[in-house]
Amino acid sequence: MGLVNLSMSGFRNFKDATLQPSSGFNILTGDVGAGKTSVLEAVYILSRNRSFRTGNLDKLISVKEPSFAIMADFKNENGFNGRLKLIRNKGKSEFYFNDEPIKKTALLSELIPSLYFGSNSQIIFTGSPSVRRKFIDWGVYHYGTEIKHAYSFFNRVLKQRNHTLKNHNVSRETKIWDEQVAEYGEKISQARKEYVDLLFEYTKDMTTSFFKNLRLSFKFNQGWPENKDLLSVLEQNITKDIKSGVTEYGPHRADIILKVNGENAAAYCSCGQQKILSFCLFMAQYKLACQNSNVNPIILIDDIQSELNHELSESALLEVKKLNSQVISTSLLKNINNLSFEMFHVKHNAINRVAS
Repeated sequence: MGLVNLSMSGFRNFKDATLQPSSGFNILTGDVGAGKTSVLEAVYILSRNRSFRTGNLDKLISVKEPSFAIMADFKNENGFNGRLKLIRNKGKSEFYFNDEPIKKTALLSELIPSLYFGSNSQIIFTGSPSVRRKFIDWGVYHYGTEIKHAYSFFNRVLKQRNHTLKNHNVSRETKIWDEQVAEYGEKISQARKEYVDLLFEYTKDMTTSFFKNLRLSFKFNQGWPENKDLLSVLEQNITKDIKSGVTEYGPHRADIILKVNGENAAAYCSCGQQKILSFCLFMAQYKLACQNSNVNPIILIDDIQSELNHELSESALLEVKKLNSQVISTSLLKNINNLSFEMFHVKHNAINRVAS
């Protein structure tokens, strides 16, 4: 995947700005608050229909502007050219692919997949289970597993079951929802288990580049008791579910417990260790996405030197370089061996290429 041109208007501090990155390593420089991270954010929003900085896209509309627009021209590995555009009016996002409206935003990550690694990436350890579920599900989706439909069906029937529970309407209808929640829930859980096993092996290999005496372990919690089928668990806990008004068991309750040397990583590891471990997870996810689905996500890196010394930051960037993918990074470290890059300066709401 290669981003050829990115344009932003009415987006944060950018009244009208354009970036034409190289197909390799691109570094954004500029003062604090110049808008470097906003460039990464624009790409991420096009890819995922959400920001990594705020849950409200309306907050990204420039002051005194009614809307913002982000447009990207890209070329994928098969030579396919496309244009993806987002127009955000207050409360409403409209996406277009080659000027045709996009109805299903799930297609965005197929058109322009991206992976972001930034200063808050340790949230994979310290955040809620939903953070880890989203991380795993992105990987499952892009690993090539033919399960994409199961997610949409599961969310739909789970919503229906919860609606029935809130109305205390236990009937034949509830049994139908139980069967469908169990059917799609089991499929999702199996795909997650298989992916987590692969992710663990890839992550473990990556950690050896940074740590000598570190034992990493993953434990996948599927969201209901082990060695029990989901349908029987749903049926056995129907009274509890009616009382709470929600479905207490299922893949929507799944989590991954990450341990280092037998201890919970969030409590055991320093901030720097957490950042390196989250980087290893990030790299493992990238490699798995490329392995089966012939996808090369755009890599977005923000402030990698935060919490890390120069040696670790340099080592991480050199690992990224080995991927031979398109990278857009806000991080600039001096004297990095064997790292060539295009440099862009962000200033006064404009992005200018720096002559080499």
